[in-house]
Amino acid sequence: MEIEDIVPVRTVQMTLFGTKAEPNIHERNCEVISCSRRTDIPAMHMAEILQTIREKGWTTVANPRNPKQVSKVSLLPNHVKCFAWWSKNYGSFMELYEANKDIIHKYIHIFNFTINSPCELEPGMEMVPLRDRLDQMRFLARTFGPDSVVLRFDPICQWISTDGTKKDNLVAFDTICKAGSDAGIKEIHIAFMRVDSRITARMRSYGLVAISTPMEERREIVAWMASVAWGHGVSLSSCVGDEIIGDYSSISVGASICIDGERINKLLKAAGRPLLSQTTMKKDSGQRAGCRCITSVDIGSYTDLCVNGCVYCYARPQRIPIPHAL
Repeated sequence: MEIEDIVPVRTVQMTLFGTKAEPNIHERNCEVISCSRRTDIPAMHMAEILQTIREKGWTTVANPRNPKQVSKVSLLPNHVKCFAWWSKNYGSFMELYEANKDIIHKYIHIFNFTINSPCELEPGMEMVPLRDRLDQMRFLARTFGPDSVVLRFDPICQWISTDGTKKDNLVAFDTICKAGSDAGIKEIHIAFMRVDSRITARMRSYGLVAISTPMEERREIVAWMASVAWGHGVSLSSCVGDEIIGDYSSISVGASICIDGERINKLLKAAGRPLLSQTTMKKDSGQRAGCRCITSVDIGSYTDLCVNGCVYCYARPQRIPIPHAL
Protein backbone atom coordinates (compact mmCIF):
# COMPACT_ATOMS: atom_id res chain seq x y z
CA MET A 1 0.00 0.00 0.00
CA GLU A 2 1.20 3.49 -0.84
CA ILE A 3 0.28 6.76 0.75
CA GLU A 4 -1.23 9.42 -1.51
CA ASP A 5 -0.58 13.13 -1.64
CA ILE A 6 -4.29 13.98 -1.77
CA VAL A 7 -6.85 11.44 -0.65
CA PRO A 8 -10.64 11.79 -0.34
CA VAL A 9 -11.33 9.61 2.68
CA ARG A 10 -13.49 9.16 5.74
CA THR A 11 -13.53 6.50 8.43
CA VAL A 12 -14.51 3.13 7.02
CA GLN A 13 -17.34 2.71 9.50
CA MET A 14 -18.90 6.04 8.52
CA THR A 15 -18.42 5.73 4.79
CA LEU A 16 -19.09 2.16 3.83
CA PHE A 17 -21.72 1.25 6.34
CA GLY A 18 -22.86 4.48 7.93
CA THR A 19 -25.39 7.22 7.63
CA LYS A 20 -27.31 8.28 4.54
CA ALA A 21 -25.74 10.89 2.30
CA GLU A 22 -26.69 14.52 2.84
CA PRO A 23 -28.26 16.33 -0.13
CA ASN A 24 -25.38 18.81 -0.48
CA ILE A 25 -22.70 16.14 -0.87
CA HIS A 26 -20.91 16.28 -4.20
CA GLU A 27 -21.39 13.20 -6.37
CA ARG A 28 -18.16 11.70 -7.66
CA ASN A 29 -18.20 8.62 -9.87
CA CYS A 30 -15.17 6.67 -11.03
CA GLU A 31 -14.70 3.52 -13.09
CA VAL A 32 -12.11 2.11 -10.67
CA ILE A 33 -12.67 1.83 -6.91
CA SER A 34 -9.61 1.29 -4.71
CA CYS A 35 -10.20 -0.74 -1.52
CA SER A 36 -7.83 0.34 -0.08
CA ARG A 37 -4.36 1.81 0.02
CA ARG A 38 -5.14 3.18 3.48
CA THR A 39 -6.17 0.12 5.45
CA ASP A 40 -6.87 -3.55 4.87
CA ILE A 41 -10.56 -3.57 3.93
CA PRO A 42 -10.67 -7.20 2.65
CA ALA A 43 -9.20 -8.45 5.94
CA MET A 44 -11.33 -6.27 8.21
CA HIS A 45 -14.54 -5.19 6.47
CA MET A 46 -15.29 -7.54 3.59
CA ALA A 47 -18.80 -8.49 4.74
CA GLU A 48 -19.72 -4.85 5.30
CA ILE A 49 -18.56 -3.64 1.91
CA LEU A 50 -20.41 -6.43 0.10
CA GLN A 51 -23.53 -5.53 2.05
CA THR A 52 -23.03 -1.86 1.16
CA ILE A 53 -22.73 -2.65 -2.55
CA ARG A 54 -25.80 -4.87 -2.44
CA GLU A 55 -28.09 -2.71 -0.31
CA LYS A 56 -26.95 0.87 -0.93
CA GLY A 57 -24.78 1.02 -4.02
CA TRP A 58 -22.86 4.08 -2.86
CA THR A 59 -20.58 5.34 -0.11
CA THR A 60 -19.25 8.68 1.06
CA VAL A 61 -15.61 9.73 1.31
CA ALA A 62 -14.16 12.87 2.86
CA ASN A 63 -10.83 14.61 2.35
CA PRO A 64 -8.77 14.20 5.56
CA ARG A 65 -7.28 17.66 5.05
CA ASN A 66 -10.77 19.09 4.79
CA PRO A 67 -13.35 16.82 6.47
CA LYS A 68 -16.17 19.06 5.23
CA GLN A 69 -15.24 18.18 1.65
CA VAL A 70 -17.34 15.05 1.22
CA SER A 71 -18.17 13.13 -1.93
CA LYS A 72 -20.83 10.53 -2.59
CA VAL A 73 -19.23 7.76 -4.66
CA SER A 74 -21.25 5.27 -6.65
CA LEU A 75 -20.45 1.58 -6.27
CA LEU A 76 -22.98 0.50 -8.90
CA PRO A 77 -21.82 -1.58 -11.89
CA ASN A 78 -23.19 0.97 -14.36
CA HIS A 79 -20.56 3.38 -13.00
CA VAL A 80 -17.82 1.08 -11.67
CA LYS A 81 -15.97 -1.34 -13.95
CA CYS A 82 -13.24 -2.57 -11.61
CA PHE A 83 -12.56 -2.96 -7.91
CA ALA A 84 -8.86 -2.78 -7.07
CA TRP A 85 -8.38 -4.55 -3.73
CA TRP A 86 -5.34 -4.24 -1.45
CA SER A 87 -4.75 -6.78 1.30
CA LYS A 88 -2.41 -9.10 3.15
CA ASN A 89 -5.25 -11.49 3.98
CA TYR A 90 -8.06 -12.47 1.60
CA GLY A 91 -9.48 -15.10 3.94
CA SER A 92 -12.81 -13.27 4.38
CA PHE A 93 -13.09 -12.75 0.64
CA MET A 94 -12.73 -16.50 0.13
CA GLU A 95 -15.28 -17.30 2.84
CA LEU A 96 -17.86 -14.85 1.46
CA TYR A 97 -17.32 -15.59 -2.22
CA GLU A 98 -19.93 -18.31 -2.82
CA ALA A 99 -22.75 -16.40 -1.13
CA ASN A 100 -21.92 -13.20 -3.01
CA LYS A 101 -20.92 -14.40 -6.49
CA ASP A 102 -23.87 -12.55 -8.01
CA ILE A 103 -22.51 -9.22 -6.77
CA ILE A 104 -18.80 -9.92 -7.14
CA HIS A 105 -18.94 -10.96 -10.78
CA LYS A 106 -20.72 -7.80 -11.86
CA TYR A 107 -17.25 -6.22 -11.76
CA ILE A 108 -13.71 -6.90 -12.90
CA HIS A 109 -11.28 -7.30 -9.98
CA ILE A 110 -7.61 -6.60 -9.37
CA PHE A 111 -6.18 -8.15 -6.21
CA ASN A 112 -3.08 -6.37 -4.95
CA PHE A 113 -1.88 -9.14 -2.65
CA THR A 114 1.03 -8.35 -0.35
CA ILE A 115 2.78 -11.55 0.73
CA ASN A 116 6.01 -11.05 2.66
CA SER A 117 8.07 -13.58 4.52
CA PRO A 118 6.70 -13.96 8.08
CA CYS A 119 8.76 -11.94 10.57
CA GLU A 120 8.56 -10.10 13.87
CA LEU A 121 7.54 -6.90 12.07
CA GLU A 122 4.12 -8.41 11.24
CA PRO A 123 2.76 -9.58 14.63
CA GLY A 124 -0.88 -9.43 13.53
CA MET A 125 -0.21 -11.89 10.74
CA GLU A 126 0.89 -14.66 13.14
CA MET A 127 -2.60 -16.15 12.89
CA VAL A 128 -2.44 -16.22 9.08
CA PRO A 129 0.51 -18.51 8.24
CA LEU A 130 2.32 -18.15 4.94
CA ARG A 131 0.82 -21.40 3.68
CA ASP A 132 -2.69 -19.96 4.19
CA ARG A 133 -1.83 -16.79 2.30
CA LEU A 134 -0.41 -18.82 -0.56
CA ASP A 135 -3.64 -20.85 -0.62
CA GLN A 136 -5.58 -17.58 -0.85
CA MET A 137 -3.39 -16.49 -3.76
CA ARG A 138 -4.06 -19.78 -5.55
CA PHE A 139 -7.82 -19.37 -5.00
CA LEU A 140 -7.83 -15.85 -6.46
CA ALA A 141 -5.70 -16.87 -9.45
CA ARG A 142 -7.87 -19.91 -10.10
CA THR A 143 -11.19 -18.10 -9.67
CA PHE A 144 -10.46 -14.78 -11.38
CA GLY A 145 -7.44 -15.66 -13.51
CA PRO A 146 -3.75 -15.07 -12.73
CA ASP A 147 -3.82 -11.69 -14.53
CA SER A 148 -6.18 -10.48 -11.80
CA VAL A 149 -3.59 -11.04 -9.06
CA VAL A 150 -0.82 -8.49 -8.47
CA LEU A 151 1.68 -10.17 -6.17
CA ARG A 152 3.54 -7.68 -3.99
CA PHE A 153 6.62 -8.34 -1.84
CA ASP A 154 6.40 -4.97 -0.12
CA PRO A 155 8.22 -3.71 1.81
CA ILE A 156 11.65 -5.28 1.84
CA CYS A 157 12.82 -4.63 5.39
CA GLN A 158 16.07 -4.64 7.33
CA TRP A 159 16.30 -4.02 11.06
CA ILE A 160 18.25 -4.71 14.25
CA SER A 161 16.32 -7.09 16.47
CA THR A 162 16.08 -7.09 20.25
CA ASP A 163 18.99 -9.53 20.47
CA GLY A 164 21.23 -7.15 18.50
CA THR A 165 21.28 -9.15 15.26
CA LYS A 166 20.65 -7.67 11.82
CA LYS A 167 17.61 -9.22 10.18
CA ASP A 168 15.59 -9.02 7.00
CA ASN A 169 12.28 -10.46 5.77
CA LEU A 170 13.57 -12.25 2.69
CA VAL A 171 13.75 -15.79 4.04
CA ALA A 172 10.67 -17.15 2.20
CA PHE A 173 11.05 -15.16 -1.02
CA ASP A 174 11.97 -18.27 -3.02
CA THR A 175 8.90 -20.11 -1.69
CA ILE A 176 6.64 -17.18 -2.59
CA CYS A 177 8.08 -16.92 -6.10
CA LYS A 178 7.58 -20.62 -6.76
CA ALA A 179 4.00 -20.56 -5.48
CA GLY A 180 3.21 -17.51 -7.57
CA SER A 181 4.69 -19.07 -10.68
CA ASP A 182 2.81 -22.33 -10.11
CA ALA A 183 -0.42 -20.27 -9.88
CA GLY A 184 0.33 -18.61 -13.23
CA ILE A 185 1.51 -15.29 -11.81
CA LYS A 186 4.54 -14.04 -13.71
CA GLU A 187 5.43 -10.77 -11.99
CA ILE A 188 6.22 -9.65 -8.43
CA HIS A 189 6.20 -6.00 -7.38
CA ILE A 190 8.77 -4.93 -4.79
CA ALA A 191 9.58 -1.84 -2.73
CA PHE A 192 11.90 -1.07 0.16
CA MET A 193 10.75 0.06 3.59
CA ARG A 194 10.58 3.83 3.85
CA VAL A 195 12.21 4.76 7.14
CA ASP A 196 10.83 8.02 8.52
CA SER A 197 10.48 9.43 12.03
CA ARG A 198 7.17 7.61 12.65
CA ILE A 199 8.54 4.23 11.60
CA THR A 200 11.74 4.77 13.56
CA ALA A 201 9.83 5.70 16.72
CA ARG A 202 7.36 2.82 16.42
CA MET A 203 10.09 0.25 15.88
CA ARG A 204 12.08 1.68 18.78
CA SER A 205 9.01 1.22 20.99
CA TYR A 206 9.23 -2.50 20.18
CA GLY A 207 12.95 -2.55 20.98
CA LEU A 208 13.87 -2.70 17.28
CA VAL A 209 16.08 -0.46 15.17
CA ALA A 210 14.93 0.37 11.64
CA ILE A 211 17.57 0.27 8.91
CA SER A 212 17.31 2.42 5.82
CA THR A 213 19.05 0.11 3.38
CA PRO A 214 21.92 1.89 1.56
CA MET A 215 21.57 2.09 -2.21
CA GLU A 216 24.52 -0.18 -2.97
CA GLU A 217 23.07 -2.88 -0.71
CA ARG A 218 19.61 -2.37 -2.20
CA ARG A 219 20.94 -3.16 -5.63
CA GLU A 220 22.69 -6.27 -4.29
CA ILE A 221 19.41 -7.43 -2.74
CA VAL A 222 17.45 -6.71 -5.92
CA ALA A 223 20.02 -8.58 -8.02
CA TRP A 224 19.59 -11.63 -5.78
CA MET A 225 15.79 -11.36 -5.82
CA ALA A 226 15.73 -10.94 -9.59
CA SER A 227 17.85 -14.08 -9.99
CA VAL A 228 15.59 -16.10 -7.66
CA ALA A 229 12.43 -14.87 -9.40
CA TRP A 230 13.90 -15.50 -12.86
CA GLY A 231 14.63 -19.07 -11.83
CA HIS A 232 10.89 -19.57 -11.38
CA GLY A 233 9.94 -17.76 -14.58
CA VAL A 234 8.83 -14.68 -12.68
CA SER A 235 9.88 -11.09 -13.38
CA LEU A 236 10.60 -8.43 -10.78
CA SER A 237 9.34 -4.84 -10.98
CA SER A 238 9.73 -1.84 -8.70
CA CYS A 239 6.88 0.17 -7.16
CA VAL A 240 7.87 3.88 -7.11
CA GLY A 241 11.55 2.99 -6.89
CA ASP A 242 13.18 4.16 -10.10
CA GLU A 243 16.62 3.97 -8.51
CA ILE A 244 16.53 0.16 -8.57
CA ILE A 245 15.11 -0.19 -12.09
CA GLY A 246 17.64 -1.57 -14.57
CA ASP A 247 19.52 -4.67 -15.65
CA TYR A 248 21.10 -7.08 -13.18
CA SER A 249 23.37 -9.53 -15.01
CA SER A 250 21.06 -9.43 -18.03
CA ILE A 251 17.90 -9.78 -15.88
CA SER A 252 15.77 -6.66 -16.21
CA VAL A 253 13.84 -5.07 -13.34
CA GLY A 254 11.17 -2.72 -14.66
CA ALA A 255 8.60 -0.31 -13.26
CA SER A 256 5.45 -1.75 -11.72
CA ILE A 257 1.89 -0.45 -11.90
CA CYS A 258 -0.43 -1.61 -9.13
CA ILE A 259 -3.65 -0.26 -10.69
CA ASP A 260 -2.73 -0.87 -14.31
CA GLY A 261 -5.15 0.32 -16.98
CA GLU A 262 -3.78 -2.06 -19.59
CA ARG A 263 -4.19 -5.02 -17.23
CA ILE A 264 -7.76 -3.98 -16.40
CA ASN A 265 -8.65 -3.46 -20.07
CA LYS A 266 -7.29 -6.91 -20.88
CA LEU A 267 -9.63 -8.39 -18.27
CA LEU A 268 -12.55 -6.27 -19.48
CA LYS A 269 -11.95 -7.32 -23.09
CA ALA A 270 -11.79 -10.99 -22.11
CA ALA A 271 -15.12 -10.59 -20.33
CA GLY A 272 -16.68 -8.84 -23.33
CA ARG A 273 -17.16 -5.57 -21.44
CA PRO A 274 -16.51 -1.94 -22.44
CA LEU A 275 -12.97 -0.72 -21.83
CA LEU A 276 -11.94 2.06 -19.47
CA SER A 277 -12.45 5.63 -20.63
CA GLN A 278 -9.48 7.79 -21.59
CA THR A 279 -10.16 9.93 -18.51
CA THR A 280 -9.73 6.93 -16.23
CA MET A 281 -6.59 5.84 -18.09
CA LYS A 282 -4.79 9.03 -17.07
CA LYS A 283 -2.23 8.95 -14.26
CA ASP A 284 -3.83 9.31 -10.84
CA SER A 285 -3.01 12.88 -9.83
CA GLY A 286 -3.54 12.03 -6.16
CA GLN A 287 -0.54 9.68 -6.07
CA ARG A 288 3.14 10.39 -5.64
CA ALA A 289 5.10 11.67 -8.60
CA GLY A 290 6.71 8.30 -9.35
CA CYS A 291 3.45 6.34 -9.18
CA ARG A 292 2.18 5.01 -12.52
CA CYS A 293 -1.30 3.97 -11.39
CA ILE A 294 -4.33 5.14 -13.32
CA THR A 295 -7.20 7.18 -11.84
CA SER A 296 -9.24 5.60 -9.05
CA VAL A 297 -11.23 6.62 -6.00
CA ASP A 298 -10.11 5.13 -2.68
CA ILE A 299 -12.82 4.46 -0.11
CA GLY A 300 -10.59 3.44 2.80
CA SER A 301 -9.40 5.42 5.80
CA TYR A 302 -6.16 6.25 7.56
CA THR A 303 -8.13 6.63 10.79
CA ASP A 304 -8.97 2.92 10.91
CA LEU A 305 -6.60 0.91 13.12
CA CYS A 306 -5.40 -2.01 10.99
CA VAL A 307 -5.46 -5.43 12.65
CA ASN A 308 -2.40 -6.62 10.71
CA GLY A 309 -0.29 -4.61 13.14
CA CYS A 310 2.71 -4.29 10.81
CA VAL A 311 5.39 -2.35 12.67
CA TYR A 312 6.70 -0.82 9.43
CA CYS A 313 3.30 0.56 8.37
CA TYR A 314 3.13 4.26 7.44
CA ALA A 315 -0.57 4.45 8.38
CA ARG A 316 -2.18 3.35 11.69
CA PRO A 317 -1.40 -0.25 12.62
CA GLN A 318 -2.96 -1.66 15.74
CA ARG A 319 -0.31 -2.20 18.40
CA ILE A 320 0.14 -5.93 18.82
CA PRO A 321 2.84 -7.54 20.99
CA ILE A 322 5.56 -9.28 19.03
CA PRO A 323 5.25 -13.04 19.59
CA HIS A 324 8.09 -14.40 21.70
CA ALA A 325 8.72 -17.13 19.13
CA LEU A 326 9.76 -14.53 16.57
